[in-house]
Amino acid sequence: MPAPTLNPQMAIILDRMKAAELPSYATMSAPDARAEQERRNAYWNENPLEIARVEEFTVPGPFGARRMRLYDNAPSTATRPALLYLHGGGWVIGSIDSHDVIARELARRSDCIVAAYDYSLAPEHPFPQPLEDCIAGFDWLIENGRKLGIDADRIAVGGDSAGGGLTLGLAMHQRDTGGVKPSSLVLIYPTASARLDRESFSRFGGGEYVLSMELMHWFWNHHAPDPAQRADTRIELVDAVLNGLPPIYMAIAEFDPLRDEGDLLLDRLKETDTPVEYHIWRGVTHACLPMIRDLDPCDTFFQQIADFLRRCHSRR
Repeated sequence: MPAPTLNPQMAIILDRMKAAELPSYATMSAPDARAEQERRNAYWNENPLEIARVEEFTVPGPFGARRMRLYDNAPSTATRPALLYLHGGGWVIGSIDSHDVIARELARRSDCIVAAYDYSLAPEHPFPQPLEDCIAGFDWLIENGRKLGIDADRIAVGGDSAGGGLTLGLAMHQRDTGGVKPSSLVLIYPTASARLDRESFSRFGGGEYVLSMELMHWFWNHHAPDPAQRADTRIELVDAVLNGLPPIYMAIAEFDPLRDEGDLLLDRLKETDTPVEYHIWRGVTHACLPMIRDLDPCDTFFQQIADFLRRCHSRR
């Protein structure tokens, strides 16, 4: 197999990061890492897309009130489909602010009302609390969506990285408890395993491609500090029962330490009755999607996701 080729714009972004000599989040406390991540992501969120309606409020959660922000680019008297979006950040960092650009792009392109949820983070809220919080956020949206203009029968769930893993865990919970299922799922370079010994970690996990093995250890030690927890199939998703889930869009970045676990998750999904649409995003790294202002392929990536959501909602 030929060696992958880094997209030239991606290479420039990586060179810029290297020149900035940014310290790893793994050298910081969780609160300091959160503040630093917000500072770094501010660049990708500058000059935000205009969305017709952006509304933020708090919703009750199992660990206290949490922020939810609605992005609606086509307000209407009729109810419309929605996407509950769960941000990435290794269950420790990230917020609806750091991932604002993703929510805006999807709201503009997909005809969905996007509801970004600021779920509880580790280490203050370790596994399984972030997942439980996301489930509560989904249930709240089901129960209250109509007054927000949302069709409760057409609520998709999606997320990037840790948010992708939480998305799949949420859907499994709804299936297993007989709850309302999401209409579809969007998994963007998802975390699907706590094992860090796969070959893609050796190839891409040294720190030169945004996400490092060191940082993944730091995330896991905050999120699931007891190694015995990590065999739980809500974490080790590649070992979970994956039948009976809604249609899935899954994308894996080519230069990503998580690539092998993503490929294994795809193999597991192919053994089931769950429909899956798979894309490998060539030439880019983990956490690339917010970089649309400097990385042209992201335009295609966003459109893939939006088109998938439109197709799924048109069938219902």
